[in-house]
Amino acid sequence: MPSNDYSSSDQINTLYVRNLNEKISREMLKNALISTFKKYGLKVLDITTFKNVRLRGQSFITLASHKDCLKAIDIMNTIIILDKPIDMHIAKVNSDRGIEELMKQADHENYKVKFEEYLRKQRSHRLQLRKSDGNSRKRVLSEVEDDVDQQQNKKARKTKTSKQPPQNKILLLTKLPSDVIEDRLFSVFDEYKGFLNLTLVGIRHLALVEFKSEDESARCLQDLDGKVTINGNVCELQFAKK
Repeated sequence: MPSNDYSSSDQINTLYVRNLNEKISREMLKNALISTFKKYGLKVLDITTFKNVRLRGQSFITLASHKDCLKAIDIMNTIIILDKPIDMHIAKVNSDRGIEELMKQADHENYKVKFEEYLRKQRSHRLQLRKSDGNSRKRVLSEVEDDVDQQQNKKARKTKTSKQPPQNKILLLTKLPSDVIEDRLFSVFDEYKGFLNLTLVGIRHLALVEFKSEDESARCLQDLDGKVTINGNVCELQFAKK
């Protein structure tokens, strides 16, 4: 009998799907996914797609059960949808719709009250996480901006040291052109393994590029050799100061 721990691996009824065609509309993508899953006898309960350019080509798809997810991976993984072979995995956590379905299957009469309580707790938790992440990012930005100000106020030295800040997960891209847009920067870093996010500070002509690990940020820095050409400008890339 399945447990009521909706976070346990054998209860996850949500798929993480990537390598989707990012050049088509989200509505067309959803329709194509629903139609394809239906063709294989699998009912899609919910699909989450993304507007953010960094997340295009990825989706979370909720099915009725964990068993259906395993079946989808077994018979559908790497099939061509809209000219691209999809890559499917069991998601790390369930979607809200997935949790609702599991609660409904466990207690059809009372699941709505339980699900509303679950949503209240999740909203509170997610709000706290956003505040925490926002404060952390602001702190890093503030430290970077202070460091840039100090460097700009110093007279250029005749001999420059080659020493860089310690290796960490965040890269600092400076000397950006004033007309640069986030989408252009995302297109540079999105191909690198472990790329997580990018924050553009246009007024400072810099951006923070975040990776999952120090090794992945270091690999990107090495591959680009510390320089990125944006709109004809040669911009400098290094580890952000901790």
